[in-house]
Amino acid sequence: MCKIVHVAVEIVNTCIDKNISIDYFKVQKLAYLCQCRHLCKYHVPLAPEQVWNWSCGAGFKEIYRFFNELNLTSGNITNRIDKETHLLFFEKETVNEVLSQYGEKDFTSLTHLTKTDPVFSEIPIGNEVPINKITKYFTEITENTIG
Repeated sequence: MCKIVHVAVEIVNTCIDKNISIDYFKVQKLAYLCQCRHLCKYHVPLAPEQVWNWSCGAGFKEIYRFFNELNLTSGNITNRIDKETHLLFFEKETVNEVLSQYGEKDFTSLTHLTKTDPVFSEIPIGNEVPINKITKYFTEITENTIG
């Protein structure tokens, strides 16, 4: 299992390589979507860190701390982040699938997408979001889409 900061670095570096606009806020949303995709596909979290319900939706404290230390919490990120990620092939595959589907969307669209997730309507802002609620919701969505 990788760390959520490694997922965030992979998101940034892949977006830079593909000339996709990226900033800290968008990274938070894409990292959450990576966590969801991985849960649905493999039935285990991509990363062990807890998801939080913030005023703008899903987020990870670890990503905030890391990006804040690098002064990357405001404005577009235009340079690759020089950090080893050590993601396994199927973890990178999850990131690539999410970026293929959502990478071109802007922060507002991604926020709307995650804020309409009923999991967040049940969790007060500032609280942890239980992984079992995320898993249940996204598994139901996947089954309804396939079935």
